[in-house]
Amino acid sequence: MMITSMMASTLYRLVKTRMTWVFLGIYTAFIPIALGLVKLIGADSSLMLATTQTSSEMALTLSVTTPGVGGAQLDQLCGAMFVRGSMIAMFVAVFCGVFFASDLRSGSVKNLIRSSHARLSYAVSAAATAGCVCVAYVAVGAAATAASAVATGVALAVPNPASFLAWCAQVAALTFAYSLLAVGVALLTRSLAASAVTGFLLGGAAVENLLYTALGLISGHPEEVRQLFDGYLAVIISQLGLGSVQSPEALAPVVITIVAAIAASVGIMGRRSLG
Repeated sequence: MMITSMMASTLYRLVKTRMTWVFLGIYTAFIPIALGLVKLIGADSSLMLATTQTSSEMALTLSVTTPGVGGAQLDQLCGAMFVRGSMIAMFVAVFCGVFFASDLRSGSVKNLIRSSHARLSYAVSAAATAGCVCVAYVAVGAAATAASAVATGVALAVPNPASFLAWCAQVAALTFAYSLLAVGVALLTRSLAASAVTGFLLGGAAVENLLYTALGLISGHPEEVRQLFDGYLAVIISQLGLGSVQSPEALAPVVITIVAAIAASVGIMGRRSLG
């Protein structure tokens, strides 16, 4: 019962916090703006040629937004608008990190989690709340992408419901992994700045890139280290950004990261001082 009541309390604060809606509003606004800019570039042949010659990402996005007969695939369009480039991962990781760092600085919350059992319940409810945030961001992103496509004249193909829902679930799971890492930092430091910066670096895959570069230099075997990281989160998010549903085996690093991050958060809350 403690976990249920703690979860309800955390969700209540989430909904009542202005920051929740500011983050979600900015994230949602990015999607029609991005699609509008892509359509603007696609309408000017000289600008489109210059852009595609300097950016393979833009060339790929233009190919998704200017489909042939049958219309654009919604999962590919969503991937281009808010998955590829780690947009959703960065937004959610930063938001969750800042929200829980701020939450733990609140006197009323500190009074609620004095006992070890209460701290365990808080860690579990924090993970569950982060999961709800991830699902909401994927749903809002998909809805905003579809609405923006209709508004800008991008014809959409009728999606396969099972395939599209599987893709959405995988994007949510991957985003959940990133958000839990940021939540762990928030629980450990209670620092708004550290949580925001860490969330941004984690969501943008900067930490992964720095880690495998450093390990490659230290070990003297950069290619072997790179291959070790080839199946990790940044690679998976780039594949999902193409609208590709991943195999269960490919998602193993996501599951491992989620389990490890939840365990770490529980351990942190069990040991840390709230003074």
